[in-house]
Amino acid sequence: MKQFLLSSFFMLITSMISWSQKGKVEKGYLVTRKGDTLRGFVSWKKNSDVNDKVWFSTAEEAEPIEYNWDQVEIAVKETNDDLIRVSSIKRDLEYLDKADYYIRLKDSVVTETIPLSRVYAGKLYSLYHYYDVADRYFIYDGKEMVQLLLKYRYLTPAEQKMYTDSKVPRYYVLKIYQSQLGVYYDFMKDKKLKNLLEYTEYEEKPLVNLISKMNARSK
Repeated sequence: MKQFLLSSFFMLITSMISWSQKGKVEKGYLVTRKGDTLRGFVSWKKNSDVNDKVWFSTAEEAEPIEYNWDQVEIAVKETNDDLIRVSSIKRDLEYLDKADYYIRLKDSVVTETIPLSRVYAGKLYSLYHYYDVADRYFIYDGKEMVQLLLKYRYLTPAEQKMYTDSKVPRYYVLKIYQSQLGVYYDFMKDKKLKNLLEYTEYEEKPLVNLISKMNARSK
């Protein structure tokens, strides 16, 4: 009896851990790589990465089926319009380590299939997000997914001599994404939006604000 209760307890704990990894189950659908649309209930972990899964079931209480991200093209939660688009993409891995302000994985790239969470949907351009060791943002024009890049470089010795405060960061932030967005919109013909672009930080709300205006002003 004791062994049965212990076994049941561990099964319950395992089940609870499993469902906590899946995230909230909601009405939605999957579009698979084979082109099938599966309607029912879906679940995935917030900020899912390449190693996570997505779950699908035909009924809310039914045993879910596990899918790897490379088996899926799109996953949608209909109740709140959460959407993940799975893309095979070559992406930059460089990031600034906030613990010591050193540049990590400089100029490193990888090609992989990853789940990208949509944070803004526009008529022409949409914004997607992925998190690994840092926030990464992507722009989608209905055909191609492109990573918006934030790069860094260390100060040169001559530049470092200009600063007497040792607490001054030893790097420059290179906002490559600002020039990338110029491929999608002619900022030189729109002074107000050009000024907004220059002050747009690599964060969700500022990027959504800018791209929404790009959509609104595009013909």
